[in-house]
Amino acid sequence: MAEADTPTVPPGQGHVQRAVDFIHNNLSDPTLSVAKVAQAVGVNVTHLAHLFARSRGVRMSRFISAQRVAAVRAQLLDPRVQIK
Repeated sequence: MAEADTPTVPPGQGHVQRAVDFIHNNLSDPTLSVAKVAQAVGVNVTHLAHLFARSRGVRMSRFISAQRVAAVRAQLLDPRVQIK
């Protein structure tokens, strides 16, 4: 594929996608934080937080909370999961 045919990715979008992937893979970690995500992605925490908010329209801490709530909700609604 020639350079002209290479799709362009907005600056920082790769970092944001890696952050989202890390968050989804580590939702059950009670120590999951914006700082931990930034460390895993290899980006300054302030810079990643800014990129994330600009790209996703929500602060990363809110995104983490919302993903946790969605995961718990899905478990509560799944009849195969027994709550003890």
